[in-house]
Amino acid sequence: MTDQILPGIEHVVVLMFENRSFDNVLGGLYPNKPQSEYNGLTGNETNPKGACNPNADTVKVFQGPTNIETMVMPFPDPGELFNDMNEQQFGCCTLAQYNDGQCPDTGTVNMQGFVDNYGRQPLSDGVGPNPPNIMQYYAPGPDGCVPVTSALAQAYGVSDQWHASGPVQTLANRFFVHCATPSTYVENNQTVALLNNTELTSRHKDPDGSVSNKSVYELLDQAAQNSNWPWPGRTPWKVYFGDWPLAALVKYVDDNWGLIGGRVHLMDDPLTGFFHDLKANKLPTYSFLEPHYTNLLGTASSNHPGGADISGNGPPISICQGEKLLAKVYKALHNAPNNLFEKTLLIVTYDEHGGCYDHVPPPAAVSPFPTELNVQGFNFDRYGVRVPNIFINPFIQPGTIFRPSGSTPFDHTSIIATLRAQFGLGDPLTPRDAQAPTFAGLINPAKPPNTFSPTELPKFTCPKSKSPKPAAGVKVTRRKEPRPDTITAVIKQALRSPKNELRVKALQLPKL
Repeated sequence: MTDQILPGIEHVVVLMFENRSFDNVLGGLYPNKPQSEYNGLTGNETNPKGACNPNADTVKVFQGPTNIETMVMPFPDPGELFNDMNEQQFGCCTLAQYNDGQCPDTGTVNMQGFVDNYGRQPLSDGVGPNPPNIMQYYAPGPDGCVPVTSALAQAYGVSDQWHASGPVQTLANRFFVHCATPSTYVENNQTVALLNNTELTSRHKDPDGSVSNKSVYELLDQAAQNSNWPWPGRTPWKVYFGDWPLAALVKYVDDNWGLIGGRVHLMDDPLTGFFHDLKANKLPTYSFLEPHYTNLLGTASSNHPGGADISGNGPPISICQGEKLLAKVYKALHNAPNNLFEKTLLIVTYDEHGGCYDHVPPPAAVSPFPTELNVQGFNFDRYGVRVPNIFINPFIQPGTIFRPSGSTPFDHTSIIATLRAQFGLGDPLTPRDAQAPTFAGLINPAKPPNTFSPTELPKFTCPKSKSPKPAAGVKVTRRKEPRPDTITAVIKQALRSPKNELRVKALQLPKL
């Protein structure tokens, strides 16, 4: 492997958070740079209060103060369904169209429907959405709400041209990072593209192992069996998780999730977890890290707006908890033995924008489906909204703004394309990762190493999260079951599966 596109890199670690847009997290990172150099926010971007009303008042983007109210904003959860994303991006959608799930997805993408769409979301814990809050974006720096994210982004690298793989929910976008496709299902003898989470969970009693598409994990295992694999004996891949691994929805991952051995482990497990493997110099070639999605095994750290309870109730998930996880992962890698930090690329990103405002229209994309498949419905020929990302390695120079060399933006399949090129994994999985730009050129070992130290990470504390107060006279009712389209619903369905009974017991999770 002498022609590596990332010289000296032997390990890739991906930490994927949930449901925030690029502008929401990183839009204020470089406020003094022109958008031609860094396409963040100017502070003057607006959205109308009524997307179909040309005379409607507008809401300007704003930065909230550094307090718990901003850290859990927006609450309740914004709209994430394909229909919601169409309204957010294409603008005008009548109430009748919205209620029928038929917001237009043709015409000009103007990014003018975020405020209108957020106002249509249901109550949570008796609290209704405050539509202007969808325009909030986080202030960078040690006194802001994302001090670790902004410090690492400025100390290493970030791209302002990374889009979610499709304008769809979490599951489909996460399947892209594993399999370079959103997956499909068969209905009425027709192959249909997966859009919303419920399209998978309604067809499978146990969602774990329900996606049989070939994955990057198979490619890694196949490559490791070749005689020219440079690291014999090293584990090719592992998935590390906080409370439940969504990667196990992919059959190949689920098949390798054994209670003894296996390649799917609790991130904090003292014998097999990510932090143990770093200290023991047993880091796999590829590691995929998943946060706590709920409060089941600790504090939710996914950064997903909305409730942290397994039934979707409050307290809300605080973005501060995601900062704590990021700091922990970074410090552990930075302090790992045997120069492991120099040999590892840490990629931090998010699966989708989750309804949070971004001002950049997603461009056209190559469909991941082969033409002979004749997939019905949305063909995934359009990217999703931009998502936050950070590239971390000591040979990435401070202040790097990394962009692809051509007109095709980065998306989640760029991770697969990079792994294939870096480690000689062979042919692409789908037409999407076949044309995805890689991260070639990001690492330059000819320049002196970046001397940023973990002791320079801002110190911060996370205030206790609690739900906003409902309006006077509004009766608060706690959900017994989560909304069926949410990740909590997916996890709860998996926890109830007889197949997972031993896993639930081993993890000491409650029976639901």
